[in-house]
Amino acid sequence: MWIVGCGLRDCVEAVGFFLERLRLACALYWLTSKDQFTGAEYHDNLGANAEKRFHRLGLPDKISDLADRYEFSLVGENMAHILSINQARNCLTHRSGVVAAKDANSEGRLQISWETPELVATRDGREFVLSQGTPVNRGDQIRMRTKQTHRIFNVGETLIFSASEFTELCWTLFRFGVVCIEVLNRYGTARGVRKAEAADTTIPQDHSG
Repeated sequence: MWIVGCGLRDCVEAVGFFLERLRLACALYWLTSKDQFTGAEYHDNLGANAEKRFHRLGLPDKISDLADRYEFSLVGENMAHILSINQARNCLTHRSGVVAAKDANSEGRLQISWETPELVATRDGREFVLSQGTPVNRGDQIRMRTKQTHRIFNVGETLIFSASEFTELCWTLFRFGVVCIEVLNRYGTARGVRKAEAADTTIPQDHSG
């Protein structure tokens, strides 16, 4: 339990640091979309005080601040997962994982939700989920999908996650990062930011001799 709990705290805090870097990109895109901007705007968005202000915000407030200040909106079912995982992090950090009334987010209880990735095979028109040890035929068609998973904890219960659940929680946080990058790319494009061409990494061949 201790290892999983510490791991989950570290993962959620890493998301917070990731959002801090994301904010810098949003600030740059937002400022450079203007014909010109003032020194005050520069300091308000890229200065040391701006970084400190954002760093002190909790995860939900960081997400809200991006939307309010830069019109950078993160919505969808994945967002609900991230916020619930953050509530689990708060409970683990401040209350040693024992659920209190302030943790409740669903009818007086704490509901944690996330995405579970699955490998699904189709054989003779029938679908089945692959697990460790499942035989796979050469003709099987295999794809990955995600399903919505949740657990509910009553006030007074202790948050305990299995190693496989911890892996799924990490996957959900990873997917959130991927969505953020996709939204950031669209955000930059809408503000006239052009992506740099990929560098040519081909090693020239020596044809001498």
